[in-house]
Amino acid sequence: MNKLKSILLFAAFACAISCEQPEPAPVPATKLEAPAITLESKTDSSFTISWEAVENAGCYSVDFMGDITDTESLEAGYSGLESGQTYEISVKAVPADLEKYTESDWTKFSVTLDTSATVEPEPDPEKYFDINIDFDEAAMMMYCSITPTDMEMYYYRETMTQAQVNELGGGSVEDAWQAALDNYYAIFGSSIWDHYITVGFDEWMADTTYEETEYVLAAGIDNELNRITPVEYATLETGEAPQSDNTFVIEVEDVTSSSAVVYVTPSNSDPFSLVLVESYDIEGYSEEELHDLLINVYTDYVYDGNLFNQAMYMTYPEGTLYPNTEHTVLVFGWNTVPNTKIFKKTFKTLPPTSSDDLTFEITAEVIDAWNLHGVFVPSDPDAQYFALAVADYEFEPYKDYPPQFIIDVCDNFGLPLSSYAEMFAQTGTYDHVFDNWNDGIIPETSYYIWAVGFTAEGDGGTFGNWQIYDEILTTPAE
Repeated sequence: MNKLKSILLFAAFACAISCEQPEPAPVPATKLEAPAITLESKTDSSFTISWEAVENAGCYSVDFMGDITDTESLEAGYSGLESGQTYEISVKAVPADLEKYTESDWTKFSVTLDTSATVEPEPDPEKYFDINIDFDEAAMMMYCSITPTDMEMYYYRETMTQAQVNELGGGSVEDAWQAALDNYYAIFGSSIWDHYITVGFDEWMADTTYEETEYVLAAGIDNELNRITPVEYATLETGEAPQSDNTFVIEVEDVTSSSAVVYVTPSNSDPFSLVLVESYDIEGYSEEELHDLLINVYTDYVYDGNLFNQAMYMTYPEGTLYPNTEHTVLVFGWNTVPNTKIFKKTFKTLPPTSSDDLTFEITAEVIDAWNLHGVFVPSDPDAQYFALAVADYEFEPYKDYPPQFIIDVCDNFGLPLSSYAEMFAQTGTYDHVFDNWNDGIIPETSYYIWAVGFTAEGDGGTFGNWQIYDEILTTPAE
């Protein structure tokens, strides 16, 4: 329920009375007039009332369903209410001067909401769909089919995981079905009929994973996409993954301030993967929480060329890791989900070296109206630095001392330099495309490309040499 609320602050004024004069007889306080309420609008789930201003009132108290709020406004509105129900609301005037005036009487007002134009379909004991799911565990595939009892009825069907039902519908299959249909319509408009609306028998296949509850949902619709049948569904529990007895030996070598090489030797040829994280990010995680993290966050990473079945090594090149930071390697068997104990190896990158005498080789070019390309090669690969592309009109005030630009950015966002460095400082060669989303590159604008060394000291730090690319780059028109 959305309520219009505000708070009136009352100021009490003391009258100075001379102690040499006799006290005057008290003047009786005057009761304020009660507000006259008018209905401004109503629907099947909301209403708004208003009232005329009462002379000498400082604010108004509004009592709705036992919840009293004070407001200086001359109206109040409520939404999220039940269709067709009658609601009572009361309003009284509250004086600004509490010595001269007293509160008015309550004015009571009743509102009966409209009857909803959208009527939910009556539950029907008849089944509208025969929904079938066959599970091929070897291929981790679902073979789904739907046969409607009315072969002429249009319907929308969807395959969802439990997580999707929870996210879209708060655990309700009906709400999840509706949210999915609404989302597709928002994207595709009337062409949704060509891609997502079905009539007659339908069959399809979909991949799945272990430890999953899969749903196939279906409901009939009319030609305006209104639901005309209950949402019917079938579910599939894929069960737990067969556990592998694979174990792993993990070694980390060639550690620098921003790079390392991780070697993994498995005990058998079962598939496995590895993930490298900063130890702080998983501090206090239980085995179960790490298991869920790997599924929810890293599944796409695993399938993006990071699944192995023999001894391997992974190189994290210079500039990949943050200096002077503890990292943890997680190695785990994989069969659509982790299926071994999660093996861990912790190491710490070296502190960065001083950037006082750091110099750079910089090359840069315009790619198009929205993108610039820069390559920064520092003289010391273990020193930290910032590399930026800044529009000329922003950079001009800082040409004499470019680091002040970074200092001002930190001040504007309330960030210590150390936090800014954790997000944006580089080590080693930095090959970067400056784009619109991350760097604000726009058409027909000139940019300075520059770099400056940085040495962290507590929450702050010191800047070393700065170097500006010898050519100002200008993006073309779009």
